[in-house]
Amino acid sequence: MLRLATANLRHHRGLFLGAFATLVVGAAMIGACAQLLVTAVMAPDEGFDVQISGAGVLDGDGAPTTATEHYTPLGSGAEDLMSVAGTVGVIACFLTGVTLSTTVGYVIAARRRELGILRLLGTTAPILRRLLVWEIVTLAAVAGLAGAALSLPAAPMILGILIDTGFVSEKFDISGRALALAPTVAATIVVALFGARVGSKQVLGVSPLAATRSINITHRIRARRWALSGAALVLVVLIGALGAGAPGDGAVGLGLLLPMILCGALAAVAPVVIPIVVGLLSRGADLVGGSHNGVVHMATRTARSAREATTVLAVPALLFVGIAGSVLVTIGADNTAVARATRDEVRADFVVTNPPQDTDWASVEGGLVDVSLSTELIATDRDTAIGLDAAGIDPVAFLATRSVDVTDGRLEDVTGGPVPGVALSAQAASDDGYAVGQDLRFATGDGISHTLPIVAIVQGSPTLVPSILVSRDWLSQNAPDAVAGDVFVATDPNADADAVLSSLRSIAGDGQVVAVSDWLDSSESEYASNSLASVIVVLAPAGLFCFLATVNATLMWSTTRSGTRRGLTRIGVSSGAGLRIELLSATLLMGGGLALGLAVTGVTGVMVRTALLGSPLAALTSVPVLSLMVVTAIPVAAVVAPLLLTSRKVSARGSATRKVDRDATTEAVGSPTDFSGLRTGGTLDR
Repeated sequence: MLRLATANLRHHRGLFLGAFATLVVGAAMIGACAQLLVTAVMAPDEGFDVQISGAGVLDGDGAPTTATEHYTPLGSGAEDLMSVAGTVGVIACFLTGVTLSTTVGYVIAARRRELGILRLLGTTAPILRRLLVWEIVTLAAVAGLAGAALSLPAAPMILGILIDTGFVSEKFDISGRALALAPTVAATIVVALFGARVGSKQVLGVSPLAATRSINITHRIRARRWALSGAALVLVVLIGALGAGAPGDGAVGLGLLLPMILCGALAAVAPVVIPIVVGLLSRGADLVGGSHNGVVHMATRTARSAREATTVLAVPALLFVGIAGSVLVTIGADNTAVARATRDEVRADFVVTNPPQDTDWASVEGGLVDVSLSTELIATDRDTAIGLDAAGIDPVAFLATRSVDVTDGRLEDVTGGPVPGVALSAQAASDDGYAVGQDLRFATGDGISHTLPIVAIVQGSPTLVPSILVSRDWLSQNAPDAVAGDVFVATDPNADADAVLSSLRSIAGDGQVVAVSDWLDSSESEYASNSLASVIVVLAPAGLFCFLATVNATLMWSTTRSGTRRGLTRIGVSSGAGLRIELLSATLLMGGGLALGLAVTGVTGVMVRTALLGSPLAALTSVPVLSLMVVTAIPVAAVVAPLLLTSRKVSARGSATRKVDRDATTEAVGSPTDFSGLRTGGTLDR
């Protein structure tokens, strides 16, 4: 079986080239993530143990109790690196398997006549399936070694990007790289086996009659798939209706969840839905340019008749453009909503960034100074340890420099009550079910547990209102890792702003004093870049696999059209016109998925922008047009690039063949013929 699989790989190397590229890239990503995981495991741990409680923390008798959990500060420990590497690694494995299964399915379709002949010769369908699996596993073993070699230089680059974007601290360095190579090859083979098993199911439907047919893919969809797709669409409508007015993180979650469900529902019925969209696009293009351009007319007819390639070419574009576009639109709307809230709520005139720790801010004349401390506190009363950003404040100065809304309780009770209190942001209270009157059990950075009453809920921009607000004096005494945050200064109505600015600069030391407008611009840019960096970690591998899947589908579809290209050449169609026909028809086939993906993005954008900004037409400059163009260009490039490259190779081979034919003709006609060896009674005499 192995020898036959190897021979088939050599014979059909053009069809399997896409699968090999997918496996190499997947193995490289898996290997890089494996090296990052090994690095995280071997790195020293900076975490500490905390005591957690909650409704889900029970003893053997079902009574509430406490438990010990190891917590690592956000952005400083190995758990963050393990989380990022594990997430990207799982995504790489999943996308490799899905892309490979699609590729195997089309390989079967392209070899349908060959497989039908084998069935005529007595080969059973299970044996054919086993042969296909052996072909992919053999290919995966070679691709795994190549990908593991590529992962060696890739892992340090990925770690550097994670450090630059702030996902992990700078203390990490790649270590234990040899330990990750063997698991990389093994994981690649396992993923390939999964993808081959799923994709090779189609071979069970190949009958001996297929030996007399050309490529033919069924478009029947089982009733169960229709039911699941319909249920998913109903779920999308319900979630959209219930969450249309969700504020803040609720609307962001809506924008991340809805496109996944919607794209999955459309992909389930893609063999029926996408050809309809392709037909509409083709008819539109034919109406516009088909009457006076034969290339357009031929391309549109080709796209409408090539149902066998529609799904495999269009589904990657549907999934990637629909999900990635929705995520980018959601992030853009959230950034705009946060920026709007920050500009509306800030009352300060100046901001001191990176202020020195020991400064007598009371000496600032004519201004009210809000000096806060920043740290991370760990909530421990919700079944697990949750790290939340916290600030130590003076309530009077805090409210004077920020126009926030205290929706419940009194912020002054943080310091003015019988015992120190704690205030929570409205988002944190909503996420974890906190309310005024409850106690918040949390731990500081030294692992010591504290319990304070919740005295207020504050609604405001996350840039101005952290998740937890406590007294500045209390935080300075109990959190030794707290550092000075940005200092907000509001000028008194009767004071001279220039005098206040001069006074600030004289005592700020190494701190930078900026006007509040400049601080707003920089904070908006930083917030947007951090948000974008957090999604690029996931979208980058997804975009890469979309590109690979589309390239594979394009190459295989082009391979099955070799006879059509020869026929067009024989009737006088030039190679340039043939290439343009193929480019336009392939783009139309992929365009069905692209159009549906953009439609999903549009639906998600309307819902999210209505929830966050009040109207889908509000702040149109926040729509990430450039990012959406990049997302759209990826599947387009994946269709155009392989066709252009293969056409050049075909043209080169054609030129060489024509030259050989001309030389042979010249030699046959122009060379003198020697008749001296003819004998009487030969052919010429007779």
